[in-house]
Amino acid sequence: MERENTILLIAPESDQIVEVRRGKIGEAECQIAARIDLNEDTGRLADMAQGCRVVVLVPSRYVVFRETLFQGKKRHATPLALAYPHEAGLLNDSEQMHWVILGRSQRNYAIAGVALAQMRIWLDGLHGCGIRVDSMIPDVLALPLPGKCSALRREGEWLFRTGRWQGMQLPDSWEGSVPLPEPDWCLHQGGAAPSAWQNTTVSADVLWPLAGEAWCSKFTLLQGNFRPARRWLSRMPDKTVCAMLLLTVSLLTGGIYQQMTARQSDRQIAALTQYLLPGQPKTSQVEQAINQRIQRMQQVIQAPQFFKLLPYAANTLSVWSSPQLQALSFDASRDWLQVTVNKNDEPMPSLRDDNHVTLRFSEESESDRAILTVEGK
Repeated sequence: MERENTILLIAPESDQIVEVRRGKIGEAECQIAARIDLNEDTGRLADMAQGCRVVVLVPSRYVVFRETLFQGKKRHATPLALAYPHEAGLLNDSEQMHWVILGRSQRNYAIAGVALAQMRIWLDGLHGCGIRVDSMIPDVLALPLPGKCSALRREGEWLFRTGRWQGMQLPDSWEGSVPLPEPDWCLHQGGAAPSAWQNTTVSADVLWPLAGEAWCSKFTLLQGNFRPARRWLSRMPDKTVCAMLLLTVSLLTGGIYQQMTARQSDRQIAALTQYLLPGQPKTSQVEQAINQRIQRMQQVIQAPQFFKLLPYAANTLSVWSSPQLQALSFDASRDWLQVTVNKNDEPMPSLRDDNHVTLRFSEESESDRAILTVEGK
């Protein structure tokens, strides 16, 4: 997806004029370089922002950098609380400025502050053009820092980055009156750097070389009340789409397989129940039902009355053509045996009692079954 490595770099020159660079991170040159008036070219800037991560490089002359030692608990180290000790050296009240924490090392905190009114001017102007800003970084913190100091000169000013969270901006008019630190990295447009400096590079475009550092920088001013809302991707990356499709297919395949397995198990339970427990309703507790049946059969076999009554039932049914046994019930306490079979077209065999047992046939009205009861006397 294009947004994954495309940046729109915006550097305000004033409240209405901005320098813009658009391109892919890692490329030596940008795709688009323009100078835009926010009051006139609003549509052009919005078109350039399509599919880009929008990063604004705030002029450091508007930013106050401070470091403070905080001895309290970490949860009490709010940006405003860290700014109060430096209020005497500020032009504005601390409450009239937007403060952010850039970072900390143990109890040492680095903070940056910008006037609230100026933050609103920048963001309202860009929002009016349909631009949603992803990050807003002081421009000096976008300078690469391979050593202890980096410098960049653009028209009318010098930018110096003197540490991970520190930097300053000096106008050209101060060049002879203020000793400039010698940088480990220097970029300028030619003929402006002191001759004694080494590691200097001349470039016609001094803004685009900052894109890589700006893309990775976490030192954004968009914190607290200015934190941007979460951006939902209008189009997911192709790799993500493929992964989601594969996951969906896998889940569907697994679900179908589990459903087929459950249906097969249900059919097996029904068949096994019908085979082992003829005439009984289907149950999912087949093992429990079989165990109960076995226990009852063991009790029957251990009762002597069963073997006394069983021959009478066998002799009576033997004269009937191929009876199909459906159920067998025995109650030792009543000396009672009941055999249920399917009826056929032949008449029921005649019964004869003797001095030991009583035999009788009965029919179930709602089914084609006959019941032979053998009861001891």
